[in-house]
Amino acid sequence: LWGAGGQALVLAELIQSSSLRLVLLVDNDATRQSPIEGIRIVHGVDGLDGWLRSNPGVAHAFGVAIGGRGGADRLGLHDVLVRRGLRPATFIHSRAFVAHDARLGAGVQVLANACVATRAVLGRQCIVNTAACTGYIDLVIAWGEWRY
Repeated sequence: LWGAGGQALVLAELIQSSSLRLVLLVDNDATRQSPIEGIRIVHGVDGLDGWLRSNPGVAHAFGVAIGGRGGADRLGLHDVLVRRGLRPATFIHSRAFVAHDARLGAGVQVLANACVATRAVLGRQCIVNTAACTGYIDLVIAWGEWRY
């Protein structure tokens, strides 16, 4: 996960009940410590690149754990990580509802008790926050937006 604040804690809880495994946090704040026991943190692109060099040949997915209105930041980090050969994970909490005909972009986060209604279209790196709902037919949420 890129980001080691509150959104990382939310996603770490979600990951625990999924098929994914959290192995690393990356944060631009060089003073930040890992908030998750047993999970290593590296700092910035240089830290990530060093970690990737020491773990070659392993397929890694990523999440961008920057919540709130940080959509532009999420999108920029998405591109940085894709250029490094990583693939974006889509996060759907086990207690969320996503309609069968909803379309989710890469890296979308649908958190606990959230609802993505029928025919909704969410662009990459959107967050549907805890207990939020996207609305109904033909709703389009632009890339990197956040719903609460």
